[in-house]
Amino acid sequence: MATISAPTARPDTRASWLLDSFSTRGLALCVCEFGPSDGNVDVNTIMSATQAAGIGNMGWSWSGNTDPILDMVLGFNPAQRSSWGTRYITGANGLAATSREATIYSGGGGDGQAPTTPGTPVTSGVTSSSVTLSWAASTDNVGVSGYDIYRATGTSATTFTSVGTSTTTSFTNTGLAASTPYRYQVRARDSAGNLSAFSAIVNVTTAAGSGGNSGCTATYSITDQWPGTPGGFNANVVVTNGAAASVSWTVTWTFANGQAITNLWNGQDSPSGATHSVGNMSYNGTLGPNQTASFGFGATWNGTNSIPTLSCTRS
Repeated sequence: MATISAPTARPDTRASWLLDSFSTRGLALCVCEFGPSDGNVDVNTIMSATQAAGIGNMGWSWSGNTDPILDMVLGFNPAQRSSWGTRYITGANGLAATSREATIYSGGGGDGQAPTTPGTPVTSGVTSSSVTLSWAASTDNVGVSGYDIYRATGTSATTFTSVGTSTTTSFTNTGLAASTPYRYQVRARDSAGNLSAFSAIVNVTTAAGSGGNSGCTATYSITDQWPGTPGGFNANVVVTNGAAASVSWTVTWTFANGQAITNLWNGQDSPSGATHSVGNMSYNGTLGPNQTASFGFGATWNGTNSIPTLSCTRS
């Protein structure tokens, strides 16, 4: 039996390599029964990597766990989703964006022919926060039903994440960071659920912003959460620098639901009521182009724990 050795790289790259090794060989694989039970389960990477490889996943679980952090809905009620349920069902790479009806139900007739590969995307309308992509159409025996668009951040990044879908041969990606390099690729799908190969990659760098100190982005994620009066949760914030080196950063947001931070690490908080401005520590403020830093905190919540809108500045 031949042995396949994974490349030496960070964990998300090795995971993508392993999933791709199954999909390229036509082997069946489902990444199943995962959930945010602790900080070691990277649900975001699992969901983005399985979608990129065209492989199924199944989060755990619907309701009734002894550990309520794993419940997607509260009390088996589909109208009361938890933060994990919202993340898995309607979040990035979630069920709403990635699931397809099985051909046995849609009358697809067992079609197994994938669409042809889309043309290499062409960029236009590049601003400091958006870019428009267009590409040559794919062809298919039962007709192309849409296209999936994937993005990676950095001039040589290899980890792509789904950023949207389109039923036409163009797509505008918004909410980007100024002066930041991105890479895009697309693939087609037909009505039977067959996926084409990925297109060639196009590289683009957004325009400089007008703010002078902007050019970084911040991503907020709830790593675990538990109910109570009050309940508690832990959150992680990842700061991604733009195309120029920086020596400091600050992330600012306002809680909308009365959440209160009880402890914070890897950052310095300057709170003002519900508004928090977290700056870097002495050891994690200097970032090269496209480098990242992170900080986390523990907090309390009651009733609702929505994710706030973050702003990021650097100098």
